[in-house]
Amino acid sequence: MPPFEYAPLLVAALKPHPDVRIVLSTSWVPVFGLDGTKHMLPAELRRRVIGATYDPVHMLPAEWSSLTRHAQIIRYVRRHSPKRWLAIDDDTEGWPAEQRKSLVRTSRLLGLAHPDALAELTDKLMRISSE
Repeated sequence: MPPFEYAPLLVAALKPHPDVRIVLSTSWVPVFGLDGTKHMLPAELRRRVIGATYDPVHMLPAEWSSLTRHAQIIRYVRRHSPKRWLAIDDDTEGWPAEQRKSLVRTSRLLGLAHPDALAELTDKLMRISSE
C-alpha cells in the first residue's frame, strides 16, 4: 500500500473547510522527518500541514513509538491547546468515551475510502466548523 493512498479523499473532504490545518501522526515522520513526510502528500494537503505529533525535541523515537496513537495525539493537544481538533485514525486503542467525539475512525482495510468513515469525517468537519 503506498503512503497516504487515500489523500485525494481527504483533499476533497477538506475543500469546503479552507481554515482546517493538519498535524501528522504517522510513523513516517520519525523515519523521514516532517518535511520528507509532507512531500509524500499532495500539494493541497502539504500546504495545510503545521506539524506532527512526533517532535524530536520533546521525545525520542522509541518513546514515541511505544505510545498508543491516542497518547501521541493527546500529548500534542496538551502541548499546543488547539481550540478544535479531529483525529483521523484506524487505531482506537485507549480513546476514552469523552474524547471519541474528536476521533474519526477509519477502516483498517479501506481507510477513508470506507463510506462510514468519509461520512463521519464530513459530519464532524461540519460540526467543528460551526462551533
